[in-house]
Amino acid sequence: MQEIDVDELANDFEVWADRVAAGEAFIITKNGRPHCRLVPVSRLTGVLEGAGHLNIEASEALDAEIHALFEASEIFPKERD
Repeated sequence: MQEIDVDELANDFEVWADRVAAGEAFIITKNGRPHCRLVPVSRLTGVLEGAGHLNIEASEALDAEIHALFEASEIFPKERD
């Protein structure tokens, strides 16, 4: 996957956004280190579907699952009185 510096992205954002919309994906770097990934909406699965419309039910189900996993975690024990 091609890398692009965050400053270069900012300078020509529309050009890069058009390339991503056409199907390309990029690693965004900051100070020479990977910072985030820029991918087309069509590559996202689960929470987003179709042409980028938010799937509320999938989002809420994912939130509930994460909450349940967090609450059941032994890493973050509940404080006791």
